[in-house]
This record gives sequence, structure tokens and C-alpha cells, in this order.
Amino acid sequence: MLSKYEKNLVEKTIRRKTLFKMLSIFSIFIGLALALYYAWQFYSQPNFNVGIHFALVIFILLNARQNLRQYNFAKILEQLQRDKPA
Repeated sequence: MLSKYEKNLVEKTIRRKTLFKMLSIFSIFIGLALALYYAWQFYSQPNFNVGIHFALVIFILLNARQNLRQYNFAKILEQLQRDKPA
């Protein structure tokens, strides 16, 4: 049996399901766009420092992955809540 806090957490997570999906898609788009931009900067400017920029792209893509995990978790919670016996 879930406590009141846990029930509220489940409901809040389910309500934010679409937000997690949209954040994941947006983060992937931004990460890929920055990767292309930094690749162009590296190509056009030989002394461009790519290291810190590469790390930023990796962190953005990892954030997208985490948002996708949260979306999948919310989807599973929604299914479990729908299937539970009355």
C-alpha cells in the first residue's frame, strides 16, 4: 500500500510524462545542432578548442537520455495504475 506522499509522487510523475518526452526531443535537437555548429567551427577555425564544447554536447545528450528514462518510467507507472485491481 502506498503512502499519501508516494501516491502524490506517482500522480505528479504521470502528469509530467509528456513534458519528459518533449524535453528529451528538444535536448536531442539542441545537442545535435550544437555538435554540427562546433564541427563547423572546428573546420573553419584551426585553433578552435573543441574539448570543452564536445563535453557540453555530451552532457546535453545525457540529459536527453535521462528525460527519456523518466518518460518511460512515467509510462510504466501509468500502466500499473490503470491495471491495478479495484
